[in-house]
Amino acid sequence: MAAPNKNTSDEIATALAKIGLALKSQGQRTADEHGLSPLQVQILAVIHGMPSPPRLSALADELAIKRATASVAVSTLEEKGMLRRRADPEDGRASLLCLTAKGSRRASSFDAWQDLMGDVVGDLSTKERSGFLVVLIKMIRSLQLRGKIPIARMCVSCKHFRPNVHSGRTAPHHCAFVDAPLPISELRIDCMEHELESSAAQLQRHWKAFLASVN
Repeated sequence: MAAPNKNTSDEIATALAKIGLALKSQGQRTADEHGLSPLQVQILAVIHGMPSPPRLSALADELAIKRATASVAVSTLEEKGMLRRRADPEDGRASLLCLTAKGSRRASSFDAWQDLMGDVVGDLSTKERSGFLVVLIKMIRSLQLRGKIPIARMCVSCKHFRPNVHSGRTAPHHCAFVDAPLPISELRIDCMEHELESSAAQLQRHWKAFLASVN
């Protein structure tokens, strides 16, 4: 007797799990190549991508891990000469986590997973990539509302985002930070210039206007 068909949601969840498995496997290989743990690789990569050195608490929040867990990994990276702490000029009791030259070089080499996914996504058409990006934005927001992942620095939650202010579907949105039209294909998931919209009502209006432009 044949097993009953799964519904579409189950199939999508299974597909995402398989993609996650590929990323986890690639992450482990990268860690092994550099004599690090996957978490240590993540820490170096995250700090390398930040505009300024973070505090331990901010790093833990960014990775959605406990501070004690982050502290152990950071201490190991200090012992390996890849991280150092320096006093926070805004709070003498706190420290900032800075990459050393060795740590920065190592973090710059962590591009295998990006190459892997870049090649895979490159197989999609331009229309498929834009549509897929919108789907990912919706999923990330749902996960954020459920408290499952940290707040992502996405365009749609930024105070500089202006939805649907331009005619046409090629570049309907606007970024006030750079004062330029914003095509759907160029929406950011993690923008360093992101500033969270402080008004919950305005944020909800932006989100509804964004959904109206893509549905």
